Amino acid sequence: MSTRILRAEPLGLRVVQDGEGPDVLLIGGLADDTTVWDAQVAALAHSFRVTRFDARGIPGAPTPPGPYTLDGLVADALAVLDASGIERAHVVGASLGGVIAQQLAIHHADRVASITLAATWARADRALRAVFSTWRWAADQGGSIADVLQLTYTSTYAAEAWNSGLVDRRLVDAEVAALRAGRSGSQAARQGFTWTAWAGLQHNATDELPHVDVPALIIVGARDLVLGPDHGHQLAALLPDSRLELVPDAGHRPFEEQPAACNDLLGRFLECNSLGHAVAA
Repeated sequence: MSTRILRAEPLGLRVVQDGEGPDVLLIGGLADDTTVWDAQVAALAHSFRVTRFDARGIPGAPTPPGPYTLDGLVADALAVLDASGIERAHVVGASLGGVIAQQLAIHHADRVASITLAATWARADRALRAVFSTWRWAADQGGSIADVLQLTYTSTYAAEAWNSGLVDRRLVDAEVAALRAGRSGSQAARQGFTWTAWAGLQHNATDELPHVDVPALIIVGARDLVLGPDHGHQLAALLPDSRLELVPDAGHRPFEEQPAACNDLLGRFLECNSLGHAVAA
């Protein structure tokens, strides 16, 4: 399996591309680097060309001055597609990445073959705004991005992920990245977290989603404390060609917490739609 490292301008975002075949673009959530998708790349890269990137604002990545906008985050994803030589991709987004995937399908439909939306929302309701407000307060007050993630992970990961050591490994990785970035880099990452969270709250696609005409797979963690099941059901009701899948024992990060189950769902969906078929029953 070949791996290519690219840079997406104008920000110089780091892009990692693996495998050969139909294109799949993976977009992570708040503070996620490319490693959150390792299990998906391992499962997909034998049949697909899989592209992922370190988004603006995470430790070690470019952090331009804020505030950020949804248009800016979407432009970053388009820059990644352009830098990677991708005309059209199956777009997979988790949490905030799912928001960006929706925006791509709505405003840049010619670049999108299908969308997979995991643990994301069509519109930020009052409950989600309250959660994000707490996270943004932590980003303002925390000593490092690892401090911020310690708080956010209490609601984004289910108990199994904590007890298995998965969360501990993620926190160590975040601390190492913050140390490498230095004091100014860590502060920039906390600011980037706040600005990116703010941009995600501006998303309201309830009027546009019924007009999206690409197949959609919606994945919901049964133990998602951030969103619960309602946001997934709302997405399924709005998107005309969609299927909702509930993943047991997963919280807000199902692709990391239950990779085998999610990879099975995603793999079958991508294979079906790469052949031009409708969403599998």
